[in-house]
Order: sequence, then C-alpha cells, then structure tokens
Amino acid sequence: MGKSTVHVDLKDLKSFAKFLNSGVDTKEIIRKSVNELGQKHLANIIKRTPVDSGELRKSWITEVREIADGYEVTVSTNILYAPYVNYGHRQEVGRFVKAIGKRLKQPWVEGSFFIQRAEAQTVKSIEKVMEKYLRKWMEKNGK
Repeated sequence: MGKSTVHVDLKDLKSFAKFLNSGVDTKEIIRKSVNELGQKHLANIIKRTPVDSGELRKSWITEVREIADGYEVTVSTNILYAPYVNYGHRQEVGRFVKAIGKRLKQPWVEGSFFIQRAEAQTVKSIEKVMEKYLRKWMEKNGK
C-alpha cells in the first residue's frame, strides 16, 4: 500500500492570532486551510501517478486529522503495487510476462518517485494557502 503524509505545523498561526489579540477564529482558518491542503495534496499525487491501467490513479483517498502540534494530511491507496511503482523494483530477467506479452530484459525497474514529488509540491503551498484564509479573515474583520 502507498501512503504520503504532510505535517502542517500551526505554531506560527497561533502566535500571530495572539499578537492580533482580537479573537481570531484560528480553528475556522485552520480547518479551511488544512482541508484545501488535503485536496491539493490528493490532486498533486493523482496528477503525478504513472498510468498503465488507471487503477492506481483512481485509488487514492485523503484523510485529514488533528495531532498534538498541528494537522496531518494523509493520502493513501490500498493498491499493493504502489510502492513498487514509486520506489522501483527488481525483476527476473528472461521471465515471460503474459500480461504484456514480453520477456523481462532489465533486472531493475527505476521508480518514478511521484509521491515524493507530490509531497514537495504540497509543502511549498502550505504557507500560501494559510495566508489566503488569514487574509480573507482580515478583510472580513477590517484588520
């Protein structure tokens, strides 16, 4: 099974809310931000998932959960071969594979590392997404 987790640290947002000392509804800002990040992370993984039959690409699901110092956005799949596609795998040279109608020629198939690329893309967007919802709040409340 494949799995990707992105940690969203909220210390800076909470300290900023204290600085404003104006009753910023951090829970609402955080909830909206983290949900959007979850959807972005899911989209990033789906977009980067290599396609053969399409089964792996269609199987990704997302989960957002609160943890001690922030939130975790987890995108996972129940497809057992996902790690082999991501990290690469060995294969038996000369073995005939009926599904593709060919004999295997290479002892190693390189991974595509699509999960790591998607994680990096999502992490880059954390600050921007959080800032977007904080700006909306500030505009709404005249700050």
